[in-house]
Amino acid sequence: MTETQVSCRFEKACSSYLPNRTLEAAMYQAVCHYGTPAWSDEERAFAAAIRATLSANDINNSLNNIAGTSGEEGKTFARRHRDTLLIDEVAPWAATDNVLAGSTDVGDVSWKAPVAQCFSPCFAVGTPLHSWQLVSQGRTSIAHKGMLLAGKVLAATAIRLFSDSALLEASQQELRQVLAERPYRCPIPAEVSPSVLR
Repeated sequence: MTETQVSCRFEKACSSYLPNRTLEAAMYQAVCHYGTPAWSDEERAFAAAIRATLSANDINNSLNNIAGTSGEEGKTFARRHRDTLLIDEVAPWAATDNVLAGSTDVGDVSWKAPVAQCFSPCFAVGTPLHSWQLVSQGRTSIAHKGMLLAGKVLAATAIRLFSDSALLEASQQELRQVLAERPYRCPIPAEVSPSVLR
């Protein structure tokens, strides 16, 4: 017919993130301990200027993501923060199977070791990811405060794991139970090797 041929070159693949609820709960305790950053009037004014460029759909999508990952309390939280410029209270946490679309570098790692992730307020509520609005906030004190908060939360959670052997064992046991039901399968075929050209 067309006298064409197709060949496929397998370059990459990754596994979905596997949350560890035990570790998430421990991390949430650290989030609650540190709370949210104290925002200055200047930061709130900047967030208001960003917010003025966002559509109602942008804001609703952002709030729906919060609501979808925190159960009924998350829905209440999202409704309460519809007009909030910068999050100023800790969002509720709930173990949920709702998937939040996004990307992470720890998908495959999470099938080999317990992993937890947290959200930290680094930009105005409603800011869509991969937008000029998000990029414009990346070098602000808003983003810096949010990143410092995330660092504190990660460090506090790690310290707990080092000092609380029962927590470490519980998180490892949870992973073993999940893997007993759903074994990890690397999505990259065994015969695929990294390219020397990249």
